[in-house]
Amino acid sequence: MQFRLRTLFILVSLATIPLVALALLPHPRSFWLGYEGRRQFAYEQISVGATRQEAIELLGQPRSTESYFSREIAYRKSEFKSDELEACVEFSVWNNGGNWFYCLGFDDNGKVVLKAEGNS
Repeated sequence: MQFRLRTLFILVSLATIPLVALALLPHPRSFWLGYEGRRQFAYEQISVGATRQEAIELLGQPRSTESYFSREIAYRKSEFKSDELEACVEFSVWNNGGNWFYCLGFDDNGKVVLKAEGNS
């Protein structure tokens, strides 16, 4: 009986080690990299048509503001309609943690016409 309990304990321990290691591996939405769920919630509150000021109130000052599509999510450019991209005169980028980014595209009137999120 003692042998079976010890064997069972060893097997459970060996099975647990990879699970713990997997949970600790950093990924874009990792707690370990500083990702915050409430910042994601704030981003989700921004809708197309919102103003630049509303976005700043929810997310704070952007990490960068450019006149070209953000390099952090440029690989997703094909997911957006060309008229959405053409309407944008400015793109602002915020980050959440180490490797999760939010990009908003604004038109001439300072209204959101494009929303994108992802990791680089």
